[in-house]
Amino acid sequence: MARARPDFLPQSAYLRSGHSALSALADPEDAERHAPIRTGLQIALTMALEAGAEPPLTFVGAGATAIVFCDDQQAYKVARAERAVGLLADEAEWLETARTLPEVAPHVARFYRWDPLHGVLVRECIRGSVGSWGRDRKIREIWDRIQPVMLAAGWLMPEYKEDSFVFDEQDQPKLVDAGFASRIGNRLLIYVAQVLDGTREMLDGFDPLSDLAFYVRRELGEPGLDAELAEKLLDQLYERGASRG
Repeated sequence: MARARPDFLPQSAYLRSGHSALSALADPEDAERHAPIRTGLQIALTMALEAGAEPPLTFVGAGATAIVFCDDQQAYKVARAERAVGLLADEAEWLETARTLPEVAPHVARFYRWDPLHGVLVRECIRGSVGSWGRDRKIREIWDRIQPVMLAAGWLMPEYKEDSFVFDEQDQPKLVDAGFASRIGNRLLIYVAQVLDGTREMLDGFDPLSDLAFYVRRELGEPGLDAELAEKLLDQLYERGASRG
């Protein structure tokens, strides 16, 4: 899943006017504070600007797969490497599903769009205090409330971390990081079918076909699963070289 190269001709008016990507930071010292990732920071800022971010941008944080910035209204989560683009695409789809569910939407950062060309997830920027173990009880209440709804919609919850939540102005925790969420049930089967027929790109990985076969086998026997379709997809995966074990 390829995205634009950092040396491509910029479309952002800010970059076309001759500004450097690093100059878009609200606090110039952020570049120095994060010197070990300076090159990655510059590339991520470029991609955020190309995805529509309006300077000045606040540096929110950096993880293994992405760097996050906020402008006045929106957050821009930028993939740090090609292999992370697929993970962010999945996170974007999880957030998009959450936005459509009345029981979940008030507790999750609102999804705006996914920019596959630049590997940028655009969502609501929630300003407030980051969740911590000391506030775990309130976070757990929200987690337990939305988990069964997302499961029914064909999604596992993302990795549980207190700092995946931000407490908003009303002191309510909102989930802002849905990284590493996984499809289950018939939603997974639809995804695998689309990968096999070429209408969706396959995620990068050491052996992605075997990964898909494992996920499908894991669902066999689950209530409501289209077992006939699951077996058909497994046969196709095995024909293309997926491991059976």
